[in-house]
Amino acid sequence: MFTCDGAVLRVDANERANPKRSHGMNPALKLATVALAAALLAACAGPNPSSPAAADQVGNMEARMRGVGSAATGRVVVVDNSQGVTLTLDAANLQQGNYRLAFHAVPNCSSPNGESSGPVWAPPDSAKPPGELIPGLYVGMTEMVSYAVRIPGVHIDREPSLRGRSIVLHRGNFVDEPLPGSSNNYIACGVFENLTPGFLQRIVQ
Repeated sequence: MFTCDGAVLRVDANERANPKRSHGMNPALKLATVALAAALLAACAGPNPSSPAAADQVGNMEARMRGVGSAATGRVVVVDNSQGVTLTLDAANLQQGNYRLAFHAVPNCSSPNGESSGPVWAPPDSAKPPGELIPGLYVGMTEMVSYAVRIPGVHIDREPSLRGRSIVLHRGNFVDEPLPGSSNNYIACGVFENLTPGFLQRIVQ
């Protein structure tokens, strides 16, 4: 079930709890589901949305998330529009609880505890602290989440830009700053790169 919550499109993870049913879904039905999600996100986004389901174009980016001391996996897609970006997250192998995504200043996720991603980042004139720029999210018992949100004031091909940045999924309601050799609440990390061609085609395969 899809529901609009302000600028956030939330997907009920219980609809995805049966992987066998999802794997065997007819490709046409999969495409129809993606189209429905895009339409609902457009309704949430306002009169001039940029849909992540139609993101197969130059200038938009993705980050493949790898676990940081966890088995978490996922993918973040950002789509630019005139007001900011629309961000979508699909992730799995997460414990039940609260999480928060945050942009980080350095495009590097190679360190064991994620510290290589650098400090938490937000535009210099942001009205929100860097750790609160992206609204929090909740993961249920299925250990999976699908999440979409509009983030005003950031862009891809003009300043303030997400190019040359990374994104980290943090466990809990707060975002830890990276400290060398210290434990933190980093769960997964990904570096932004140009969106891989064939996005929609891969979804329906």
